[in-house]
Amino acid sequence: MRYLDLDVWIGPRAGQTYPVRAGTTSYGQAAEDAALELDALAPTLSAVVEERADPPTLTALGIRLHSLLFRAGTGRLATLLNQCLGGARGSGDGLRIRLRIEPPEVAALPWEFLYSTDDDCFIATSIHTPVVRYLELLQPIRELGVKPPLAMLVVIPQSEGIDAGAEEAVLAEALDHLGDAVVYKVITGDVTRARLREVLREREWQVLHYIGHGDFDGDRAV
Repeated sequence: MRYLDLDVWIGPRAGQTYPVRAGTTSYGQAAEDAALELDALAPTLSAVVEERADPPTLTALGIRLHSLLFRAGTGRLATLLNQCLGGARGSGDGLRIRLRIEPPEVAALPWEFLYSTDDDCFIATSIHTPVVRYLELLQPIRELGVKPPLAMLVVIPQSEGIDAGAEEAVLAEALDHLGDAVVYKVITGDVTRARLREVLREREWQVLHYIGHGDFDGDRAV
């Protein structure tokens, strides 16, 4: 699938709001000042982090995040989003929402939960509307052309609350209809750096699919 990119920039806080800009090469640009109200999201975010959030809570969070980002001020961002969605769907393409967020307190929000009430789904769960985070680096963006089969390395380290066998079964079912177009290898259990390096040397892998949890040990991400 081909994608139209909708770049969304969120800049450092200015007073009570954050400057938000969005733009595409096909449909122009829009800008708003958004009051993201981070304190109001704190209770829900705590429930998500502590895995106490039920599906309705996650949906409500996604709707709130969508409203904060695209319904700010005059609604110009929402208008641009709808134009991009309509144009992409009309041409049979997808719309990739690329988040470029400067303030760390805003980048820490789970924007992957953005929920569209019009489509009644979490935006990022649709192949037509992926949500990605974009880092601005002084490096060119390489075209990723790969001759089949696509090689995928699946890493499932031993973690509480993760059934490696069930995860592997779901992945196998999802890839089954692709036939020989994708080959993959699964490593589970005690996944050390040495073991990972050894497997990475076996061949060229195009995809690293990680299934696990992230946490903090003091100020260090683990």
